[in-house]
Amino acid sequence: MRRKEYSCNATVAVVLVMLFITQIGGFYACIQQERQILLNFKRSLILSDDKEPLPSWEGDGDCCEWEGIACDNVTRHVVKIDLKNPCSVFFTVETSTEPQQPDNEFCLPADAFAEEDFSRHLSQLQHLTYLDLSGVAIQENPAFLGSMQRLRYLSLRVYYAPAASYTFPTGSIGNLTNLRALYLESLFFANVTDSSWLAPLSSLQYLGLKAVDLSMPQAHHLFKVLNTLPSLLHLHLPACSLGQVSSSLVSDPIFPLTNLTRLQLLNLAWNGLNQDSPVLHAFQNFTSIKVLDISRNFLSSVPSRLAKVHNLVKLDLSSNNITVLDPLKNLTSIRVLNLNENNLNSIVPFWLGKFKNLVRLDLSRNILYGPVPCALRNLTSLTFLNLSNNHLNSLPSCLAELKSLIHLAIVKCWLSKIKELYLAVIVML
Repeated sequence: MRRKEYSCNATVAVVLVMLFITQIGGFYACIQQERQILLNFKRSLILSDDKEPLPSWEGDGDCCEWEGIACDNVTRHVVKIDLKNPCSVFFTVETSTEPQQPDNEFCLPADAFAEEDFSRHLSQLQHLTYLDLSGVAIQENPAFLGSMQRLRYLSLRVYYAPAASYTFPTGSIGNLTNLRALYLESLFFANVTDSSWLAPLSSLQYLGLKAVDLSMPQAHHLFKVLNTLPSLLHLHLPACSLGQVSSSLVSDPIFPLTNLTRLQLLNLAWNGLNQDSPVLHAFQNFTSIKVLDISRNFLSSVPSRLAKVHNLVKLDLSSNNITVLDPLKNLTSIRVLNLNENNLNSIVPFWLGKFKNLVRLDLSRNILYGPVPCALRNLTSLTFLNLSNNHLNSLPSCLAELKSLIHLAIVKCWLSKIKELYLAVIVML
């Protein structure tokens, strides 16, 4: 019995010691060599306003507590550097129905630049799994990336001149086979020699390319590569000149893209697309999509293929030239619908009353006229309603039944029934 008790007590002691080590691991200071590497990297950053970048990065304190830094709880190696600019988020991966607010307490200015020796410092941090430098404009070839085999998240903002003599190390990124998320901004494909550089990243789930000219011949093969990434969940292609892609590209047998069956988010904003743009054909069968952004294009009508995307939860068609909404009338799963700044020039469609899942509805900056239909009283989940900058002539008191409504915007609406409006607002309050 004593032997069993001794064995049991020894086991408990070992477990307690391990738990104690785990619990106090967070209080260990970071590795001194890595603190110095981070300080050297900080010195390579330049701000045009002469302010000191990253003010918390100083002294003899624990560098694991510095802004934008995270360490492994046990080894204390730096595993995360997050220097994104929350005041100018490049790629929004949030699918929430609530608007995102920037964290103004930690906000790198957009004009933060890295000097030439920055990569020499970062290349020594071989335990990194997360690297976000989108708040820093990179002005040199980040060839060191190829050695960071542990990376699972990578976000860079490249500051290359189009006439630069060097090429972007896409081959190095292709070696990062553990990547799950890759976001690149302002990459010039004129500096890319290997058009298959994404192909090895078969486990990639989140891909974002912003301000990358995909209409260039060097970029055409990228679409074929996308079809080989069946794990993709989010695809961001804003400001990629997709409206200039030639019809010869989408006549390729691989179109439409059929293998991206898991895709849930697609961002095609700022691309100069119209309803006849051939590249839209490539994405016609993406019925799994839940979040779709085609804002700031030249669409004069809602793409008819949207009628088949019954899983849509969030749809942004703002800042287009849309006049008719009929293809949307059966997409009642939508929770967020943004139609701001279009050319809707009729009455508010009564069928919107069927959208009982709607949480946010923005119809502002259109040419809507007439009364707001009482059918909207059925939108019992609605918390945000923007009808401002239209020509509406009444706001019926029946909208007082929208008990969840928190934000109602009606500025610059031509309302003739002021008393009716007054009563409706008073009831809602």
